Amino acid sequence: MQKQKIEKILVLVLLPLFVLGLILRFIGRIKQRPLTAPVPVSQVEEKKEYIKEEAKVLEKVKPKLEKVEYKAGDFLDPLKDRLSIYIASIATKAKKKEPIAINPPQFNITGLIWNTDRPQAIIDGKVLSVGDEIKGAKLLSVNKEGIKVEYRKAEFFIEK
Repeated sequence: MQKQKIEKILVLVLLPLFVLGLILRFIGRIKQRPLTAPVPVSQVEEKKEYIKEEAKVLEKVKPKLEKVEYKAGDFLDPLKDRLSIYIASIATKAKKKEPIAINPPQFNITGLIWNTDRPQAIIDGKVLSVGDEIKGAKLLSVNKEGIKVEYRKAEFFIEK
């Protein structure tokens, strides 16, 4: 008896909500549609013909066009994009810099626990889990050969 009352209440509450949702969705679709008048077929044909004529004229004129070149000596060329030239010069300067060699700090690894839900390593007498930090380096993973750490945005593998 109690179960039937709950089912009736759910139907009486959920059914109107469902219908209201459908109505609102339908109204939203109507508002999203732009109002456009149908274009007569004759206008479409006229536009097609006009475009074809313009293309023919362009093909006739195209070979006669001359390439214009700007010659101003030591003056600035107003047609060049100065910002892109400046950015390109900065990029080439940045490429010329040699990368600095980063070496991770020295660790004394005395024990490794791997192949578990919580791999750990004993480093410099401290028990560390993955994600812990020591000497500015973050422990990324532990396996039977050693540990993987991230130091100054570079990853290193250190053998036991």
